Amino acid sequence: MMIRGPKNVLVSMRKTQSYRETKMRLLQKLNVIEEIMNVSFGSDHHDDQERIWFKGYHVFTSKQEVVKRFLRGEPLSVFTLKGEKNKVHVAFSSGKRFTLQYLTLEYDRTRLHIQETGAHFCQFRLENHTGTDGKSHVSVVNSTNEELMDKVEYYALMLPYSNVLETFQRQYTLVYSDWDVLKCTGPNDKGIPQAEKRVFTDEYINNLSMNI
Repeated sequence: MMIRGPKNVLVSMRKTQSYRETKMRLLQKLNVIEEIMNVSFGSDHHDDQERIWFKGYHVFTSKQEVVKRFLRGEPLSVFTLKGEKNKVHVAFSSGKRFTLQYLTLEYDRTRLHIQETGAHFCQFRLENHTGTDGKSHVSVVNSTNEELMDKVEYYALMLPYSNVLETFQRQYTLVYSDWDVLKCTGPNDKGIPQAEKRVFTDEYINNLSMNI
């Protein structure tokens, strides 16, 4: 009887974006700690078990909420679709049961990218289309949950580049559910995180590379 109250609070927290962000950050930290343990003590320090990855995307309440978060530099829950390049999508409620809408965000891997502590940050922008009135509009796509799940290739958490000394220019990085990260350089747009020499010693980086 005494745990019913806290249980209800925890259940309600699962429905919020802040809960998802906290969960993703915690899982990322635990994974990094595990990698450091493997490098320092070897992979035999724990029993090998299959990892169950955290998957899914948050459905925001409205298009306005998504746009505001994007322009303010706040984290977003995104997904990619099979066969697409340099695009991610953010789901929001359509007001209809079993149907949702999503906005498309495009990113350019060739310009305005920042590398900070091994993370790559690209500049993102809202995908637009020209309407019958000749004006530019933010693209919105309708889809049922079931149809969308068949098309999704990756889930990711989209995190902004935040530096009090620099103006925010809609630069974000992506942390995928398989723990790959966004790559602004090279042939692929995702890959394993790279340790920077400014942050870690050469000896640590060499040991890490040998164990990956």
